[in-house]
Amino acid sequence: MKRIHVVSFDVPYPPNYGGVFAVYQLLQFLKECNVNVVLHVFTYNKRQISPELNVLCEKIITYKRNTGLWSQLSILPYIVRSRRHPDLRRNLIADDEPVLFEGVHTCYWLKDVAKVKANVFVRAHNIEADYYRFLAKYESELTKRIFFSIEAYRLRFFEKKILKLALKVFCFTQKDAEMLSHYGVRTVVSNPFFSSMRIQVNKGNGRGILIHGNLAINDTVQSIRLILQHFKDYPEIKMIIAGRNPADELINYLVGFPQVQLIINPDDAQLPELIQDAHIHLCHTNIEAGFKMRLMSLLQYGKFIVCNEKFCTEPLLKQALYIENDLAKWPALVKTLLGKDFEPIDIEHRSNVVNTLNGTRGIGILIEEIFGKNTKCENK
Repeated sequence: MKRIHVVSFDVPYPPNYGGVFAVYQLLQFLKECNVNVVLHVFTYNKRQISPELNVLCEKIITYKRNTGLWSQLSILPYIVRSRRHPDLRRNLIADDEPVLFEGVHTCYWLKDVAKVKANVFVRAHNIEADYYRFLAKYESELTKRIFFSIEAYRLRFFEKKILKLALKVFCFTQKDAEMLSHYGVRTVVSNPFFSSMRIQVNKGNGRGILIHGNLAINDTVQSIRLILQHFKDYPEIKMIIAGRNPADELINYLVGFPQVQLIINPDDAQLPELIQDAHIHLCHTNIEAGFKMRLMSLLQYGKFIVCNEKFCTEPLLKQALYIENDLAKWPALVKTLLGKDFEPIDIEHRSNVVNTLNGTRGIGILIEEIFGKNTKCENK
């Protein structure tokens, strides 16, 4: 039986935001491929180990994340230094099994582990330096903007220095792979799609429009404001906005839009229902960085998806979306789609796109690079 150490930056259940959704999907696929997983996970924000994770993993080891000012006082990125638990190093070098660091966040001990083991890998969800640079650009609060700017600088230096020590770095997009390759990093494109992913969209007509995401991020809030500005003259178009931890500023802003229903912190059962029930999903971002994991659940369960070009950086995937950069044209597009059923041919087209992405650059590529091409998966 094959075995691997997976180091996660957060508890990957419930999979209710993009990063942990990617980790949880990976654990599911490793289980299908009969790979035993020793999951090393950093705990904070009151997220607890659940029975769902115990089913997928042979063993789970937790480490307390060292948040606070002391972890800020360093040339290392805060997201890295706050995950520097010494027990993690000891546990990773205790055997000869491969190690997969999920995200640059978890790579504090990569250099030490790579000195002992050759089979050390990283899965880079995006270029973190770019992501934090964009967060700084669109952040309105001064203290947060300063933090994001400093973190972006520290991450640029760290990513250039540390990622080249891994045997391979798996990237979600071709663009990220090419950028890291310029730093001497050995990259492989392996997107988060996997072979047993099934499109489970209800055909026909859904109920209204859904916007969902992390409402604590300023980019999400700004995008919602931009969208609603273009729909303010269309009170007949009903919308639901759902997401985590909205600021009072957003809650107060939405009072001026009686056609909008706000659902705060939807639970694990509610969000999938909202995605399946909605007829149209509106997605917008100002941050052109990495792969938006929100697309995974929308493609699997949602009907029509309208977004701007920055929201989707995968060329093939754009065939399954309605791309429109001019928000002034969104109301007319939405009205057109509200009058259309999501037909079986739409479901088939989306399945073909997803299957093509999985077959060419899915998680299966990661499994083959780590364990060899003869690795058998139940649903492959």
